[in-house]
Amino acid sequence: MLPLDKMMMRLAEDLLQELSSLDESHRIEAKRCSQVDRSVMQSVCAFSNEPGLGGGYLLLGVVRDPMDLFGNAYVAEGIADPDKVQSDLVSQCASVFNRPIRPRVAVEQLIGKDGDRRLRAGGQPDR
Repeated sequence: MLPLDKMMMRLAEDLLQELSSLDESHRIEAKRCSQVDRSVMQSVCAFSNEPGLGGGYLLLGVVRDPMDLFGNAYVAEGIADPDKVQSDLVSQCASVFNRPIRPRVAVEQLIGKDGDRRLRAGGQPDR
């Protein structure tokens, strides 16, 4: 989870539920993200530059639920190496843009629909 603003951190589960209920949000975006790519950095740039928005949340390791009939539900897919993604994201945010961006990043454990753990708090692998 990546809040790109000065507002209070919200839990990924709450953000995921809000995104699913709204289908789209100008403050919350979901990305599959196995690595920090152009798409992720474009989202960071958009949240950082939108006047009056004050930032937003970028949920990484989240995809649209393929089993949802209406196509507006999301589910945690997970990230294989959340520590690397977190490190790469912070590094690129500090160096890619004209002005450094310092996002607040949190790695959270979410339980998928099938009961599998998708992410482990602190980015540590499940043991």
